[in-house]
Amino acid sequence: MRTVGTLAPGDTVRFRVVREGKNMTLTARITARQNEQTIADQAKKIWPGLYVTKLTDDLRKQLDLQANAGDVVVANVVQGSPAEVGGLRQGDVVQKINNQSVQNLANFYKYLNQGGKEVNFRILRQGVELTIGLVR
Repeated sequence: MRTVGTLAPGDTVRFRVVREGKNMTLTARITARQNEQTIADQAKKIWPGLYVTKLTDDLRKQLDLQANAGDVVVANVVQGSPAEVGGLRQGDVVQKINNQSVQNLANFYKYLNQGGKEVNFRILRQGVELTIGLVR
């Protein structure tokens, strides 16, 4: 992030990334950061409006979860987003997306992007399994 922050708006840069186990080179044009209000307004439009992370042993302990509870947990929900309106919360463990078991972060994003217009999340919250459906 620090390196990208030193680049000037208008610069074109190449990034080497690994996506689904394959090496790729992507080209991006750097633009100026928008003001905070514009960023906040755009955040409400992010689909589905949540950020997930790997469920570590420390998080498992904090959330009082069994080892087999799952491996992906909601880290943050964007205020006003479809995820917030639909009822997803920080600390929810994502177990399935459209009946496909979420084993890791790669699965999460793969199944989310395959979901089409409607996406159903099977989550674990405080020992209770819930299904929350969202429509784009």
